[in-house]
Amino acid sequence: MNPIVVEFQDVTKVFGNSKANDQLSFKIKRNSIHALVGENGAGKSTAMKILFGLVSADSGKILIDGKPERIHSTLRARALGLGMVHQHFVLATEHSALENVLFSETVSPFQILNRTQKKIEYQKLAEQYGFQIPWDKSVAELSVGEQQRVEILKVLQQKARLLILDEPTAVLTPQEVLGFFKNLQELKNQGCTIVLITHKLKEVLAICDTVTVIRQGHAVQTLAVADTNQDQLAEMMVGRRIQWSRRELNPGTSAPKQNEPILKIPAHQPLAFQVNAGEVVGVAGVEGNGQTELIEAILNIKKAQASKIHMGVFPEDRLRVGSVPKASVMENFILGFDSDPAFCNHGWLRWNEVKKSTVESLQKYDVRPVSPELPFEQFSGGNQQKIIVARELCRNPEFILAAQPTRGVDVGAVEFIHEELLRAQERGAGILLISFDLDELLKLSARILVLFNKKFVLELDRENFNELELGRAMGSGART
Repeated sequence: MNPIVVEFQDVTKVFGNSKANDQLSFKIKRNSIHALVGENGAGKSTAMKILFGLVSADSGKILIDGKPERIHSTLRARALGLGMVHQHFVLATEHSALENVLFSETVSPFQILNRTQKKIEYQKLAEQYGFQIPWDKSVAELSVGEQQRVEILKVLQQKARLLILDEPTAVLTPQEVLGFFKNLQELKNQGCTIVLITHKLKEVLAICDTVTVIRQGHAVQTLAVADTNQDQLAEMMVGRRIQWSRRELNPGTSAPKQNEPILKIPAHQPLAFQVNAGEVVGVAGVEGNGQTELIEAILNIKKAQASKIHMGVFPEDRLRVGSVPKASVMENFILGFDSDPAFCNHGWLRWNEVKKSTVESLQKYDVRPVSPELPFEQFSGGNQQKIIVARELCRNPEFILAAQPTRGVDVGAVEFIHEELLRAQERGAGILLISFDLDELLKLSARILVLFNKKFVLELDRENFNELELGRAMGSGART
């Protein structure tokens, strides 16, 4: 049997004036966990969409088991034993987990599926890979981790032998990530080959066998994970060294009102707290423990004090509440700012100014491609996030509500967004950082609050940060 299950040979794909893949060549070993890493827009997802038949290459070859294949559709990809779980799940939320897997069955119009028998089959398959799935609950009632397992099971029941996972941990909590890694290892033990598209280099080093670094559409190098490290991978991705730790703040640039309360939820409220000017307050917690309620409480304050607080908001869900996906980038760039005098003259939008400002921000934040008229939904997830961050920060808000600010963003962009938040802190902005990434919270926060069961159960200042204590409070609400 050929030890190489997939090989890309000089694959090129052009979108307009941009080359997403440029003579891309690399190999994936059978029965391995293979990572694809690179900057946002480097061409990782495009390559895997070509492999899965969602996009057609303009030139080059793809070999499956050593044989050239023209994968012209997802049906052909599935016939070859390929499966893909996308970054944004494709699930019918009002239907049960069982029904969602049933929907993925390929049947004739006259075939009737036996739900009871299928449930038994799916349960056996789930147990084989160590999945626990509440079959009769609606998808809307499931945790994000459970939804992900349903998506993976949809692919596995189609007898996929190579599984492509696009940013699979972007929506998972630290606890769910550990369970997910166990699932991946079991999949590998059962003979499955896994391709992991990710920005999280610590996870690459923790779970993968090999890694291919893609930069500007090219494969820079493929190497064994055992032979590399986080610094080397990051430098190959972005062409420079990455600053992982928090830099010292420059107190000389701080605003005179630093340390004065800039946002406060009163003590009689269930989620009482305050953020001072020139302070980053982090909020940690397992998803579903009150993050959404906290965000709503803050936005209600914004409505009540609209004339007093200039607020920038990075939403939890950029597609659902942070953008109009089918609208252009420059239309998204002025959402909420359409009456700004810089863009509006006597009720008429000055589109030349809107376009100019949008292009400047896209260039500053290294959004690719720099195409202000392109629909927002056509950008990669990481570039979408950078557009949101650029829109909110370019107006120098006094208070920043940053919910998952670097979700799905590459290491270079993470460093840039962190630096911009620190610059905002230095000029006196108050920042509430809500994140599932403990490393991010520990790097940026002056204080960390832990949410459990819609209450703050722990507060630690920077001098007393303790990952074990934070994790314990996140998981059970208990303190040391």
